[in-house]
Amino acid sequence: ENARNAFITAAYFNPENVYGHWKVGLIMHLLGHFNLALIRYRKAIELNPNFAHVYCDSAIIYEKFDKNEMALDYYKMTLLLQPGHLNALLNMLFLKQKLGQYDDIEVFNTVLRIDEPDAFQIHLDFANFLYKEFRNLDVAILHYEKALTYDNTSVEIYLCLGNICIKLNNSKDALRHFYMAIQLDSLCLEAYINIGSIQKDNNNFVDAIHAYETILKLKPDFP
Repeated sequence: ENARNAFITAAYFNPENVYGHWKVGLIMHLLGHFNLALIRYRKAIELNPNFAHVYCDSAIIYEKFDKNEMALDYYKMTLLLQPGHLNALLNMLFLKQKLGQYDDIEVFNTVLRIDEPDAFQIHLDFANFLYKEFRNLDVAILHYEKALTYDNTSVEIYLCLGNICIKLNNSKDALRHFYMAIQLDSLCLEAYINIGSIQKDNNNFVDAIHAYETILKLKPDFP
């Protein structure tokens, strides 16, 4: 019923109105009528082949239909028309990851240059994705550090950076990040655990003992 009403409404707007077709397509998409949405998106593209948003919205539907190569083509077209289109950048990277394609470093760098009001959360989410799902540690570090330029009080980020540095065998920077986490949260158990382990491995037994003593104060039943 809602879909029918939307199409009736669409009949009244100017048939050459690109935004009208796009908006009706968005409504169809929200209602789950994906084929009807694609009809409207195609019409919008026909009227204005340079309308980046429509290509991205079309790509999202093609993903739902498992037409992944078509989706990638439409994401790429979106970025050709609007290189900083955030949804297209992130969606394309997620799709590439799902398909096992790990070659698009330029897209990573494009996202790194994003500077928007919600840039902190964008870079944090993207860094977490790169670290935990994509296993691209070097680029994840760049995005965590970029996020810190917007908010340098995130304990989560310092812990992630410390853990990445451990994986990269960089104990010096790992310790720096974990100590920063403790400065922000003196009860941060994970930071003390990692500090104790690193100091023990580096034969800095006094510092290791101090870390473990703090752990036991925070968590007396720590194994």
